[in-house]
Amino acid sequence: MKKRGILFGMILSCAVMTAWGCGNEKKLSSIEGDQAASSSSEDGGGKDSEDSKFKDDKSEDDNPFDTEEIEESGQEVLANYGWGIENFDAKKRELSYDGKTMEIDFSFDNSSKKFQAGILIFIDGIAQKYSLEPQGKEDYIIPVDIEKKENQIVKVYLEPRFEKDGESHTVHFASMYEPSYRISDDKKGYGAYHSISVQSPWSLRCKGRTEKDLVGNTVQYSNLTKEQRDYYIYRNDDGTIKNTLEGMKFEFAQDGIVLEDNAVDKNKKLELDVLGGEETAYRISAWLDGKPAKVFGGKEYDDFVAKSGKRAVFDLDFASSDVKAEKYSSLEFIVCPIAQDAFQMEYMIENPEALYIE
Repeated sequence: MKKRGILFGMILSCAVMTAWGCGNEKKLSSIEGDQAASSSSEDGGGKDSEDSKFKDDKSEDDNPFDTEEIEESGQEVLANYGWGIENFDAKKRELSYDGKTMEIDFSFDNSSKKFQAGILIFIDGIAQKYSLEPQGKEDYIIPVDIEKKENQIVKVYLEPRFEKDGESHTVHFASMYEPSYRISDDKKGYGAYHSISVQSPWSLRCKGRTEKDLVGNTVQYSNLTKEQRDYYIYRNDDGTIKNTLEGMKFEFAQDGIVLEDNAVDKNKKLELDVLGGEETAYRISAWLDGKPAKVFGGKEYDDFVAKSGKRAVFDLDFASSDVKAEKYSSLEFIVCPIAQDAFQMEYMIENPEALYIE
């Protein structure tokens, strides 16, 4: 497990903006990996968690990744951009759907060099296919080139699908940095690539297509191991107790051995332990090369509840997946809050660093 912290090197700076030009106070965030990232939010979204991928500060002055200071230090800025939704009220964060194709305008304000972004959309934790033109080809993540120093509109066309009946739904939006990046013989790490920035959740009131039989029931709960307790909960030098499980943590193991790097043997079952986080209900999905894979007992998703002192354990079986794992396929996990209060509490998407298939 990698300790979260500010890493020096190449920097990705991202602002999550849901109300362009408004006077709201910005909150600043960081995404860490082999390359580091910062983000800010115009909608006041995000969580205060020292060990989460998004670490919120209170004002622009506290930004640890001020791009002017970074450039003066000789470090390279990978990207510096903002993104948000233009054609719905960002203050209310309410989407409307009348049974016709939804059209959502995402605005990317890129103040640095050209890069590639991929939008992800979840309704009640279920990934949504979308297209970039009416009746166009649908997919879960469609890479889009964001041009240098431009404000660019990306139109998304969506036919919502739901796993649960009812009129009230929670929507999460995310933007992935360089989704087309793949591991190779010469490149065995992701760094900031495939990192995601997220919007605060939106609400959607409507009825639509309901698809059943999407969610498995494979999760098991166990007490934290002694090693996990000692690693995540410890005593500081001043005698105070530090509990890093206030933020969600992920551990991966094969044959009972915790993975020390990001490489996974596709011929072995992969155990995933999810520890800590807000004590609420979540839906988890596993993604192979940008598509949800049926690794939860032949299903694309599984549900669990974060519990204090417990770990949610998943035994993932690649043999049951309809998306086949190839050498150097990317493997990613995305966790969406699905409790009824997920929207009101602004619970956010969680995701560990990407893995790859050996």
